[in-house]
Order: sequence, then C-alpha cells, then structure tokens
Amino acid sequence: MMKFTTQLRQENDSVWQQIFNCPFITKLTDGTLAPEAFRYYFIQDNKYCVAFYDLHQKIAAKMTNQDHAYLLTHLVDLCNEISERSPIYDELKLTQAEIDSVPVAPTAYAYITNMYYQFEQQGVEAGEASLVPCYWTYTEMFREIAKHGFSTKPVYKDFIDFCASEEFGSLNQKCWI
Repeated sequence: MMKFTTQLRQENDSVWQQIFNCPFITKLTDGTLAPEAFRYYFIQDNKYCVAFYDLHQKIAAKMTNQDHAYLLTHLVDLCNEISERSPIYDELKLTQAEIDSVPVAPTAYAYITNMYYQFEQQGVEAGEASLVPCYWTYTEMFREIAKHGFSTKPVYKDFIDFCASEEFGSLNQKCWI
C-alpha cells in the first residue's frame, strides 16, 4: 500500500517542480543570488522557525499519541535550524537585534498564521499536518540539489549542505505518513 505522502507527492509533481525551479532556489544554487536576498531570507526564516518550534511544543502538549508528542518536542532539540545554522548567521554578521528590527514579510506571516490556524481551529492532527510541508520540501529539494551538484558561494553551500544532510533528512522523514 502506498504511503499517503507518496500519493500526494505524485499527484502534485507539477507544484513541486515549480518550487524546485523558483528563481530564489536556482540563483542560490548557481551562486547568482544577491547577498541581500539571502540575508533577508535568513531574517524571515528565523521568524518562521521561532513560530514553527513554538507550534511543535503547543501541538505536542495536546497530543494523545505520546510517541508523536515525543517526536515533535525532540525534533526541535535534534534539528534546531536556528542553532544549527549559527555559523551561517555569523558569516552573514546577522544579529538578533537586526532580526527583531525587520517586520515579518507577508508570505512568512501567511504561512505562520496558517499553521497556527490549523492547530487552533482545526485541531491537533491538522496542526501536526501543517508542520510536514516545511520538513518535506526542504529535505526533498536540497537532497535533489546536492545529488545533481551545484556551484555556489560558500555561505550558500553551507546552507544547502545543512538542508541536504542525512541527519536533517532522516529526522524530517519521521514526520511523513
């Protein structure tokens, strides 16, 4: 029997290809992404990750399945992108004060708001499901990039290597059903 996520992935391949081929990703991998764009991405990603990790804790606290609750609370500890990426923050000379001074962008706001809505209005299962696309997309996209090779700036390579790593991917695959 096919996994539910495998079925979804197959049915939505055209959407996945659009994600993989968006200008941010293609420029990131070929090294032509403007440093300011990468820096802004990291600021917005930090804001997203703070909400993402908060939701892990809130969802886990309401779960009846203790194995899933344990997984959610420990994914943040095992694969905390903010702490794992600290060398990249250092290389970008990105401070918490600068991150705090930049407002949440509309797209990040919409994504964060949707995840909270799913949990708060639709329930624990919907909240848990709202976390999966981030893990899934990053894992699959950056593994594909690493498999085909890329030539880019060192700081971009560090980011791609982190997202394509076996550790990041194996932890994230635990969320797929």
